[in-house]
Order: sequence, then structure tokens, then C-alpha cells
Amino acid sequence: MTAGWRVEVIRERCLSTANCVATAPGFFGLDEEGIATVTAESTGETEEAVRNAVAECPAAALRLVDPA
Repeated sequence: MTAGWRVEVIRERCLSTANCVATAPGFFGLDEEGIATVTAESTGETEEAVRNAVAECPAAALRLVDPA
């Protein structure tokens, strides 16, 4: 991801479709409740997939956050 950006999962919105896991495997996973979770840091190789996962989430449960 661009320096300083991170992905936030809005747990209450997650529908457990696992689209994010399919789009960016290794970056997203599902926890014991079936809710999306970030499992790794994004690299230059995964940035596009992570951005696509955020954009394609059917529940809008993922968003890019600038911590600044």
C-alpha cells in the first residue's frame, strides 16, 4: 500500500462472503466467526489486489485509511 495507508475492516458490515480472501489471498483471511481480517502487510506485489478487494467488497466492509 502507499506508505502510511492501512486497511480497516468494519466487522459489523462483513457478510462473510470471503471475496476479499479470494481477491487478495495471504493479505485477508477469515477469523473464527467468519469475519474478514487482515493477516499480513501489503507489499508492492499485493497492493493492486488489496485495492481491488476493498473496491469490490459487496458489503463495503473494507476501507483504506490514512492514519495521518
